[in-house]
Amino acid sequence: MVNVVLIVAFLSMIIYLIWLSFLISGKNKITTRHTNPITISIVIPCRNEGNKIGVLAHQILQQIHSFSNVQLIIIDDHSEDEHISNLNINSEKILLLNNKGIGKKSALQTGIENSAADWIITLDADVWLQEEWFNTLLPLLNLDIDLLILPLEMKKEKGFLAFFQWLEFSILQSITQGSAHREKPLLCNGAHLAFRRKEWLEIQEQYQHQHISSGDDQFLLQAFRMKKKKIKYCDSLQGKVQISPVESWKSLLEQRRRWSGKTRYYQLWDMKALGMITLLSNISVLVLYSHLLFSNPSLPIIFFLIVYFSIEFIWTEKRAQSHPLSTFSFLLFYPIYVIITLLSFVFFKTQWKGRDVVT
Repeated sequence: MVNVVLIVAFLSMIIYLIWLSFLISGKNKITTRHTNPITISIVIPCRNEGNKIGVLAHQILQQIHSFSNVQLIIIDDHSEDEHISNLNINSEKILLLNNKGIGKKSALQTGIENSAADWIITLDADVWLQEEWFNTLLPLLNLDIDLLILPLEMKKEKGFLAFFQWLEFSILQSITQGSAHREKPLLCNGAHLAFRRKEWLEIQEQYQHQHISSGDDQFLLQAFRMKKKKIKYCDSLQGKVQISPVESWKSLLEQRRRWSGKTRYYQLWDMKALGMITLLSNISVLVLYSHLLFSNPSLPIIFFLIVYFSIEFIWTEKRAQSHPLSTFSFLLFYPIYVIITLLSFVFFKTQWKGRDVVT
């Protein structure tokens, strides 16, 4: 029985390494056929972020002030702090709305339904834009694309918690980019996303996950894939926006529970498989850990773990940019973190900005 468990563990870890290496190595191909001139709405849902949304709004206005075809829509999701109507922003380009329902997904729907634009760009209220952000994206929105997955990066801050989040997020972005390049995008992030409003309205008629508080981005991606829409990834460094890491392990676990909770609703096999293979691989690592700790140390297991972590280290350290000790600590701890996240579903409610989340 022990040998069977070890064989399954070995196979799970091998499949994980091969598939992730395959995804990350994808190359981009974007058609150059242009469509007609477009109108754009930049839609930002916010809750309890009165101190952040003002900064972001000013950043955006500086970049779109000369464009007559661009509008900024900010939707307040029943904030308990400063209401968006009190923001010191005076511009006819801004539309301030209150969420008709409850939650980020409903706030996005409120914003999009109040737009008449051809394209929607969604942003989170806490992102930071580069100076050429809008000028970089504008030509891409004139291409023959229905959904454009836009790049993000996490700010580098001091401490292992910040490094842990930064490296994990960098790996997720690599999977996002690589899978999109292989014409089978598996991930996207609503903090920075663009899509045609007409196509969004089309999928709303058959949207099956309105009751789930989170997952607006992944369910949108799934629906666009199932409708055979044209999906591409933006590789431009100037089009990348920054997000900040959370400040506690508790907040990180809440965030990851929100991300993980929606996977059981996926309908596409490869989106389901990504989560399952990642989970099985990390469980397999813990099986080998426990075998070394509580049984007689086995040279084959030690050798396999060394090879496994060496392969992971090679393509992870390229993103970590010469932080070998922190990267190695990340790889050793990550399987434990995955299981803690899984177990936390049993003992804790998932929240977002002080509100329980339906998963």
